[in-house]
Amino acid sequence: MRNRSTIQCSRCKVDAEIVSLGPIDVDHCSLCGNVWFDNRELEKASAAADGASGADFRDAVRCMAPVHAKSPVGPAVLACPFCSDALVRRPHPHAAALVAHTCLAHGVWVERTHLLEFFELIGKLGLTGLGEPQRRRDGHRADRLGSMDAHIRNLQKLRLRR
Repeated sequence: MRNRSTIQCSRCKVDAEIVSLGPIDVDHCSLCGNVWFDNRELEKASAAADGASGADFRDAVRCMAPVHAKSPVGPAVLACPFCSDALVRRPHPHAAALVAHTCLAHGVWVERTHLLEFFELIGKLGLTGLGEPQRRRDGHRADRLGSMDAHIRNLQKLRLRR
């Protein structure tokens, strides 16, 4: 947990406000609605938003409305508010709806629309259900690799017979 001083929004360049969301404090830009999560806070927020007990948490996230309906146009590449390194745009491994601008050392900026979609998915599917499509894809991929390995072995046997 860092010292809770204000940071600047990487998109709008205005001071973000500190907002308490259940177990965590996040930095919220009131201009564009984007949210900064320090390292591990997004996981804590995901757990807090899970299932029926997370309804209040999801409502609190919905209430963090920006001043503008659309995010102002900002830089194409966002910088970490702490180290100024370029943030890397990454989808969440189990939910394509969440795209975050990530600094591995400090945390992630999440656009408001992505965050709302992500927490809505958690409300509908739960955290365990959120990873289910990925587990199915991984299983199908393993099945395909297994059948490809068997096919290659058969081809090698045929070649050895010749």
